[in-house]
Amino acid sequence: METKAKPPLRSVLVLLLITLLAAGAFFLILQRGRSRVSRLSDANLLVITLDTSRYDRIGAAGYKTARTPRLDALAREGVWFENARSPVPLTLPAHTTIFTGAYPIRHRVRNNGNYLVPPDIRTLAEVLRERGYATAAFVSAFVLDSRYGLDRGFDIYDDHMNEDRRVSNWQPERRAEETVGAFAEWLKSHSGGRFFAWVHFFDPHMPYAPPAPFDRLLADPYDGEIAYMDAQVGRVLDLLGERGLRERTLIVVAGDHGEAFGEHIEIEHSVFCYEENVRVPLLLSCPGCLPEGRRVRDAASLADVAPTILDFLSLPSLPEAQGVSLLPAAAGRKLVDRDLYFESLYAEEDLGAAALTGFISKNRKFIDLPRPELYDLEDDPGEKVNLAEGGMLPGEIRNLIRRLEDLKARLRSSDVEVRTAPTWEESERLAALGYLAPAPRRPMATERPDPKDLIPSLVELIRGRQHAAAGRPAEAEESFRRSLALNPKLISSYSLLAELYLRLGRKEDAVSVFRDGLARNPDDPRLKVRFASFLITLDHFDEARNHLLGVERSGLYEDRLRLYSLLALAAERRRDFGEAANYYQKALAFESSPALRSRAAYALYKAERYDEALDLYRGLESERPNEPQILHEMALCFALSGRAEEAGRYFEKAMAAGSDSKIYFNYALFMADQGDFGRASALLEKFLAVAAADDPKRREAQRYIEDWKKRAARGA
Repeated sequence: METKAKPPLRSVLVLLLITLLAAGAFFLILQRGRSRVSRLSDANLLVITLDTSRYDRIGAAGYKTARTPRLDALAREGVWFENARSPVPLTLPAHTTIFTGAYPIRHRVRNNGNYLVPPDIRTLAEVLRERGYATAAFVSAFVLDSRYGLDRGFDIYDDHMNEDRRVSNWQPERRAEETVGAFAEWLKSHSGGRFFAWVHFFDPHMPYAPPAPFDRLLADPYDGEIAYMDAQVGRVLDLLGERGLRERTLIVVAGDHGEAFGEHIEIEHSVFCYEENVRVPLLLSCPGCLPEGRRVRDAASLADVAPTILDFLSLPSLPEAQGVSLLPAAAGRKLVDRDLYFESLYAEEDLGAAALTGFISKNRKFIDLPRPELYDLEDDPGEKVNLAEGGMLPGEIRNLIRRLEDLKARLRSSDVEVRTAPTWEESERLAALGYLAPAPRRPMATERPDPKDLIPSLVELIRGRQHAAAGRPAEAEESFRRSLALNPKLISSYSLLAELYLRLGRKEDAVSVFRDGLARNPDDPRLKVRFASFLITLDHFDEARNHLLGVERSGLYEDRLRLYSLLALAAERRRDFGEAANYYQKALAFESSPALRSRAAYALYKAERYDEALDLYRGLESERPNEPQILHEMALCFALSGRAEEAGRYFEKAMAAGSDSKIYFNYALFMADQGDFGRASALLEKFLAVAAADDPKRREAQRYIEDWKKRAARGA
C-alpha cells in the first residue's frame, strides 16, 4: 500500500502564518468598519438634554448603583465621551452653548432669568429649519421659557404645563412623562421629511421626589430621579423605533450641568465649577453611521455639540461656534489639545461675590478667584488639594491668570449683552426652581469677596427652603436665621423667613424680619419692594405705598412693571381708583397682558373715566368675546355714562355668557332706572335663584321686588 508523504514542517508553518495573517487582516478590516464615521446628510436629529445630571451617576460611567439601562445601552451602541464638561453650571447659558456652539462669554447669556439670546447669534434650529427640517422643542422648566430666546428656529416650542397653560404663567416645571407625551403627539402628527427634535428633562433638579416605583427603587432620591428620567429616555427611543426612524436618526444626549452634594460645601449648583457641577454625560448614537461602544477620553465641551451635529450632516458650522467637531475622536483619532473655558457669574450677580472664571488644560484645572485654585484632575479627581495654596510662586499664578485672560480675549464677543430685568412673576418662577432672583445690575466694586466665603450662607438658605417644603418649620427658621447671620445681604433669606412666619400666623415676627433687613440694607430696592408687597397682603397700604414711592424716586429698581403694578394695587385697596388707574397705565407701557389690561380698565371704570375704560375693554372683548366679567363691566360703563341702548345690549351679552348673580342684580337696577319694573323684578328673581345663601344683597333684592311689582302693577 502506498503511503502519502507528509508535507514538510516548514510548509505547514507557512500555511499557518498565511491563515493567521488573513484572519488578522479580516479582523482589522472588521474593526476599521466598526470604527468608521459615515456622515448622513439627510439624517433626522434628536437632541435629549438631561438637566442637573451628574456624569458619575450614570451606569455607563461606572456607577454600580445606577438604574440607567437605556442610557447605558445607548452608550454601548454609540460613542460615549468620558471627559465632557459644561462651560457653566446654569441651565439657560448651558443650553445656549449647546445650540450655538459658543461659550457664554461669546453668546452673552451668562445667567438664568435676566439674559436673552442675542438676535445676532445664530442657533442650530435656525440653520436646520432653513435647510428644510421640521423643528420642534419640548422643554420641562420655566428657565427655558421661550421668552429667553432659545425658541428661535423652532416651528413648535412646547413650554406648556398642565391644562395646556404656559410654564411661565403657572407651574415652573413638569414631569418627564408629560414632556414625552407632548413629543409623542408631535411625532404622531409629523408627516414625514427630516426633523430636528429637542426633548429636555428637568427631573433630577431639587427637590428630588421621583414618582413610584422609582421612589422605592433606590435609596438616594436623586438616583431615583435619574432612573425615572432614564425610563423616559427609553420611551422617546421606543417612539422612534415604532415609526422606523431609529436607523436614520442621529441621537445626541447631553447633560447641561451637574449637581453638588456638599463635596465643596455647595449643595445643588450655580456658584462653583468643580467637577461635580461641570462634568456631564455626553453621547452620540446613529446605528451604522457611528462606531459602537467607542469611549473617548479626550476632553470635550458642550460647545462641541452643535459643530459635531453639523459636521455629521455635512453642513457648515455656525458662524459664532467656538467648539470643534468630535467626529474625528469618534473615529478613533486624537483631538488637538485645547484649553476649555468655564465660568459662573451667579456668585457675582446674585450673591455680590467675585465672578468665577477658569480653564481646563489637559489634566490641570485653574479657577480664578480672589483665592485662586489649581487642581491636578488625574491625581486628584475630587479636587481636594489646591496646588495654588502655598506650593506655587506668585509668578506662576500670574502666568495662569494671564493665560486665562488671553483665552477670554479670544473667546469674548465685542457686542453688548442682551439683558432684561426679570419681572416679579419671572422671579417667583425662578425661585420655585431654587434659583435666587437675579439682582439688578450693580456698579463693579474694586474688590468682591471670594464666593467660598459666602457659600455657607447660601447653603443654609437652601436647607431652610428644603425644611420648609418638608413641613419642618422649626428647622427652616433655624436655617434661615443662620443664613442671615452669615450674610446679612442675602435678600432672599429675609423674604423666605418672613413667608415662613406668615404661614405660621406670626405676622409681627414676619414684619420684624423685613424691618431688620432694611436696617441692615437700607439702600436695597429689592428688599423694599418685597416688603411693600408683603405689607399689602397685611392691608398696610399706606406704609407699602411710602416704600414703593421711595423706590420709584431712587430709579434703582429695574422691574418697573412690578413697581407700578404694586403701587396700583396699593392705591386700589385704599379705594383711590384714580391713582390706581394712573399706575396701571404706567405698568402697561412694560407689559400688555390681558390680566393687567383688565385691572387697568376696572380702575378706570371705578375712577369714572368711562371712555378710557371702554377703550381697554373693547380690546379685551375682541380677544375674549364671551368673558362675562368684561361684558358686565362694559355694560356698567355704558350705563353710568348715559348710553342706555349699549348698556342694555351688553347686559344681555353678559347674561348670555354667564350666570353671575352680580350681572342679574346690576341689570335689574339698570332696568328699574329705565322704568321697566316688570323686567327689573324678573331679573331679581333670577338673582335670588343663583345668589349665595349668605349674600347680603338677598334681603335688599326681596325689598326691591316687592316695591317694583307694585309699581309695575300701577303702571299697567
